Amino acid sequence: MRGGQSQESSPFDETKNTQEARQIFENLERAHAIVNINNQALHIRTLTIPRVNVAPRRLAEIEDTYAAKLLTPLSRIERDQTAASLVSLSSVAVSLAKRRVLCSVVAGEPLQFITGSLSDDLLTSLFHLHYATLIQLCKLLDRESSINHVRSKLNNMKADGMVDSTTFPVTSGKPPTIWFLTQGALKDIADSLGLPVPLSSGEKKHGYLQHTLACSDLAVASITLPQVNKSFTLMNFKHERTLKNAAIKISEGVYLVPDGWVHLRLNNAEDIGICFEIDRDTEEKEKIVAKINNYVAFARGIYQRTFGLSSLSIAFVVTDGGHKRVKQLLSWAEQALDANLGAASLFLFGSVSPGALEPDSFFLDSTFLSPFDTTPYALVDTP
Repeated sequence: MRGGQSQESSPFDETKNTQEARQIFENLERAHAIVNINNQALHIRTLTIPRVNVAPRRLAEIEDTYAAKLLTPLSRIERDQTAASLVSLSSVAVSLAKRRVLCSVVAGEPLQFITGSLSDDLLTSLFHLHYATLIQLCKLLDRESSINHVRSKLNNMKADGMVDSTTFPVTSGKPPTIWFLTQGALKDIADSLGLPVPLSSGEKKHGYLQHTLACSDLAVASITLPQVNKSFTLMNFKHERTLKNAAIKISEGVYLVPDGWVHLRLNNAEDIGICFEIDRDTEEKEKIVAKINNYVAFARGIYQRTFGLSSLSIAFVVTDGGHKRVKQLLSWAEQALDANLGAASLFLFGSVSPGALEPDSFFLDSTFLSPFDTTPYALVDTP
């Protein structure tokens, strides 16, 4: 009432019966009220709230958050807001994943690739990458200045039956040598780590190597980011070939296989999860729309249960087609997400030059776009 305008006389001074008094109440205009102050009825005009325009996408995010917390005990909400708390993935009312979930970390040890033993580090790298070129391995292990030594080591390991190599056809120039673990070495490493063999048994077919190497480029950028920016810690990474061996079930007969997933920790206080999709300008609208719809379903609980995080960004990394392809993908995404505006902010689309992913610029430069939004974003926005 403070700041409102009131009348000195009672609005009921001239009423003769109860019916007339009721009509005064029923005929009150909008933003008017009758209040009782010091046993005197006063007619006042209340303060009004200005009309505001809220973007549908933002409103949908608020509605999703409200719906998720509506049946959540207050004690859990308060615990989730505490900086020292762990992410609790309740089976009750799992909300849509979000790109950033501040002040939340899950238990786990960082993933280490560099031990100082070149042979061990090469085996570990190939176990996680499945296929890699000499340049990718040197970049991953910070041995670009000793590339000839690494090449010699790989050749010795090949002679010992631990690794093997192949190539794929190129239109010009010498085809790159692509390294991979032998089946025996793959099984030995998996057994020593207590992990399942990350590829099905049988003879290697070496299919889709160009796509696999693009996935390995993403892996190298993800794994080496903490080397160039100490704010980050690598907690986990899964290559597309690893994920393919345990495809994620979305619904009956529908499965999802991201082209990579990374779990980064920022400043030891926030966990960040990113799923990657390599786009080489080969898939048509129908397949892209289906993939986006699968990711929306994935983000509503399947992701949280599979990877143990609530933070999720879905990055479509365009390696062919440039900005024109990015615009096309954004258009298709906006059509697919028109009924799921709250999920739109999870998706990012950006183009890169194949084989030229520098981790700091790839993750931290604002070169990605999100549906229904013209603001450029980084994969990880930092202060």
